[in-house]
Amino acid sequence: MTDIANKQTSSFLAVPHKAIRWLAISVGLAVGIYFILLVLTDLQVVLEVITAIPLITWISLISISIIASSFRFLRWHFLLKYQKLKVPAKFNFVVYFAGFTFITTPGSVGENIRAVFLKPLHVKYSQSFAAFLSERVLDVVVLCLVSAITVVNIPRYQEWSFIFVIAIVVTMLLIFTDFAQSCIKIIPIKKLQNIITNLHVTVKKLLQGKQFFYPFIATAIAWLLQAVALIIIVNSMGLNIGASLAIGIYCISILFGAISFVPGGIGTTEAAMTLMLINIGLDPAIAVAVSLVSRVTTLWVGVVIGVIMMLKLGITKNQSHV
Repeated sequence: MTDIANKQTSSFLAVPHKAIRWLAISVGLAVGIYFILLVLTDLQVVLEVITAIPLITWISLISISIIASSFRFLRWHFLLKYQKLKVPAKFNFVVYFAGFTFITTPGSVGENIRAVFLKPLHVKYSQSFAAFLSERVLDVVVLCLVSAITVVNIPRYQEWSFIFVIAIVVTMLLIFTDFAQSCIKIIPIKKLQNIITNLHVTVKKLLQGKQFFYPFIATAIAWLLQAVALIIIVNSMGLNIGASLAIGIYCISILFGAISFVPGGIGTTEAAMTLMLINIGLDPAIAVAVSLVSRVTTLWVGVVIGVIMMLKLGITKNQSHV
């Protein structure tokens, strides 16, 4: 057996127990919040609406979620490639999806578990983290951009468009100007200051010029696919709220979940989506049903796939000992 196989086995065993406990906590939190949502609305109506969704629709929603995640992997692939890192595509794919196991951590920071598996392949933690930070920047830019475009023609949400544009401008200024460096210099601990400076420089290089294009497109496709899934959910219930409005509601609710810094946006994303759906005229029970189905077929499908891939990594490494 090769040294790499031994190192990768050790990497799997090195998965922090705290991260696993966090996953258990987030699942428990979700169950509790979803139970409260169901109790506060007409439970019978919610269940009737959800169970009435055709099987083919469920399959379509899960398929869309997997395809969207595949575009995120493509983004990750480019971000590693730009750093001149060579990771076997199949292994990289499994590792990337395994990271979704911990997508429910605040800011999805738990996804950095990928760095543990990539370290034996000579990928530094700083390089993995730079790719992760670049992903988050792209997520913010795309979600704010799509939100700004889709709500500009919706009277009750038009004012929000300006806020999203400001968020994009601030994000880009932090990445591509020297303002961030000035802020970093305030940090009193020199070692930490150097680490953050190097990360900022790397992220800036990864997202500037032509290198910005492909990760940006992959990010946009991924989020738009998941937003389209919301349209499919609403249509499956015999309703029609308009594609632009549905996409805007989905993206805005994800942003609300992100800025809340609640694990995986659990509760805050669902609440934002539910309130906006109610605000445009949907029955509260149906709004809750739409929100729950949307989150189950996006966030939680990702978690399940992540767990499967994490187990696959463990099985593969164990077999390498035989």
